[in-house]
Amino acid sequence: MKKPLLIVSLNPVDWLTLSGVWVAAGSLWFAFEHQIAYALSLLYIAMLIDAFDGILARKLGYESEFGRYLDSFVDVLDYLIVPGFILYFWGFNGVFEGMLIILVLCCGILRLSVFNQSGNVKDENGNLAYLGMPVFWLNFILGGAYILSWFIGLAIVMALLCVIYPVACFLMIYNGPFFKFSSINVIVSLVFGGALVFFLAGLFG
Repeated sequence: MKKPLLIVSLNPVDWLTLSGVWVAAGSLWFAFEHQIAYALSLLYIAMLIDAFDGILARKLGYESEFGRYLDSFVDVLDYLIVPGFILYFWGFNGVFEGMLIILVLCCGILRLSVFNQSGNVKDENGNLAYLGMPVFWLNFILGGAYILSWFIGLAIVMALLCVIYPVACFLMIYNGPFFKFSSINVIVSLVFGGALVFFLAGLFG
C-alpha cells in the first residue's frame, strides 16, 4: 500500500472547521487595529462556522475522533485566545485584568478538555445539558458587554467584567449541569444577529 503524502486526509467538514481559523485571524487583525466592532463581528462569524461544522458532520456522516480534536483546537482560538486579545485592545489591560484573561484561558482549556472526554450530560429532569458552562458563552459575555458599554460607559463595563469573569471561570469548571439551548436555531439567530449588529456598529461608528 502506497504511503500517503500527508499525515492526515481532510474531509469537507474539516476544511470548514479550518476556515474558522482564517476568520478568527481576521478578527485578531481588527483587534490589533483597535477596531473592536469589526473584530467582534468576525469573531461571531467564526462562532457560526463552529456551530455548522458539527451539524454538517452529523448529517453527512463525517463524524470522527480527529474532527472532534480539530474542532476543540479551533475552539481554543475562537473562544479563548482571540477574545482575550479583543479584551486587551479594548482596554481590559491592567495587571489584574491581564491575570483574569489568563485565568479565563486556563479554565476554558480545562473545560474543553473535559468536554472532549465526557461530552454532554443530562440534568435532573433528564434534559440534555452541558457539564459546566461551555466556552462559547464567553463570547456572548464579551459581545453583551460591548453593547452595554454604549449605554453605561466603558469604565463601568470594565469594572463589571472584573466581577463577571471570575464567576464565568468558576462556572466553566463547575461539576454540574449547565443550560443547553434546545434548538440550534436559537444559537444561530443570536450569533448571526450579533455579527450583523457589530458589523453595523463598525460601519456607522
